[in-house]
Amino acid sequence: MKYLDTVIESLKNVDKQKEKFEEAISIIEFSLKSNGLIYIFGTGHSHMLAEEIFYRAGGLANVYPILIDELMLHRKASISSEIERVEGYIGEILSGYDISSSDVFIVISNSGINAVPVEAALYAKSKKCKVIAITSLNHSKNSKPRNSKNLHLYDVADVVLDNCAPKGDATVDVGEGKMGPISTITGAFILNSLIIGTTEKLKKAGVNLPIFLSANVENGDEINSKILNEYKRRVPIL
Repeated sequence: MKYLDTVIESLKNVDKQKEKFEEAISIIEFSLKSNGLIYIFGTGHSHMLAEEIFYRAGGLANVYPILIDELMLHRKASISSEIERVEGYIGEILSGYDISSSDVFIVISNSGINAVPVEAALYAKSKKCKVIAITSLNHSKNSKPRNSKNLHLYDVADVVLDNCAPKGDATVDVGEGKMGPISTITGAFILNSLIIGTTEKLKKAGVNLPIFLSANVENGDEINSKILNEYKRRVPIL
């Protein structure tokens, strides 16, 4: 199957960024050692990646996704594409979060050109918070920014991880156009690799992180309940 071949090849290309992975893991490690949180944000389909590492089996309780209805797809999907281009929109929303230099801020944007993800990264930087971007460098470097600052997301972030998606994201030509987007698959791989890598590194340093179990396995509810009691104050949407 052509799509499967494309997925495998894309994941192999993502995995070649070992130095960037190590840089990002070191940033997250420092944040969690400082009792910080992993804030994560994306618009449109990228919001699914903000949820990918939040409150799930094998996930950390230190994760705080920024989920904004208007920028997701369940209210009015096409409107999210319009709003993510609006300058000045995201700053006021982010001011309601207690983002600090102890935290790390992950921004996901496949194109990396729209105002909202770029300004989200800039806001985090203004709080002395390290920013990790997950984006398609192929798309971004071949597209003009849609913001007055003339910035791509990769211009702002401290570490950039390329999701290796082509411009437009879709990968399989079916004659009438292309199908088979890749950014969600490679983005999820990147995020879980970062979380696993950070957890393994901290474990070696004697630091145990709060890892959720599936609610559908033995002792899952009991263990998760203890974690929730500890973290609900810091991550209110838990």
